[in-house]
Parts: sequence; structure tokens; C-alpha cells
Amino acid sequence: MKLERKKIILFSIIIILFLTLWVGISIVGINEYLKEYGYSTNEMPQTLAVYFLLTKGFTVAENENSSTFIGNHYYIYDDILEKNGYHLTEQMGTLYIYENEEQSIIRITSSHDWCHWFRIYTIDGKIEDLL
Repeated sequence: MKLERKKIILFSIIIILFLTLWVGISIVGINEYLKEYGYSTNEMPQTLAVYFLLTKGFTVAENENSSTFIGNHYYIYDDILEKNGYHLTEQMGTLYIYENEEQSIIRITSSHDWCHWFRIYTIDGKIEDLL
């Protein structure tokens, strides 16, 4: 019985160490790409939440009619826009154009720069308004 318990404890320790290593590598990688794209470590917690699929994205910069946000690197925002009454009407490369019944248009453009942890997008309005 004691041998079984020791195996379970050892297995648990190995799993915890593996997860700690995975999170540590993710933090280092995300930090490097954030710096490369001109962002600071202030965006780290929210970017980790995007990577671990706890959120769909968050705004990092706003212009008059659009904003830039960090989102998941492989996520297409069709389901979020459909829940808000929009449907995809056109796609040209990394530009996606959505329209609702009132002919209101939202454009989402993903950056050509890609990293494993996240992607930079530009959207009409703010992503938080759609979540």
C-alpha cells in the first residue's frame, strides 16, 4: 500500500513540475514577442489569459473608429460576431468583413506576424463590446 502511495505522490510531483515548466516557457516566449511587437510586460497577464483560452482578447490601443487587440493566434471570431447578429460577407487575405441586417459593417484584420502564443488584430470598435 505504501508503494502505491509513493508512486501517486511521485507522479503528482512530475505533473506539477511539467506544468510549471510549461507555464514558465510560455511566459518567457510571450514576453519576448510582446517586446518585439512594441508592448510591455503590462500586457502579460491578459495575454496569458488569451493563450490559456480564458478570454477571447483584449484591447491594447484605440483609434477614433477602430482598435488593436491581442487575441488567440488561431481563433476566428465568427461565433462571437454571429452572436451579435453579424455574418461574414467577405474575406480578402487576413481581412474579414462582417455585416448585420441593418447593414452595419465590422472589419477584423489579423496581422501577418504570427507567434505561437497570440496574434495582433485590428477591429472596427472594441473587441470587448462584442464579448
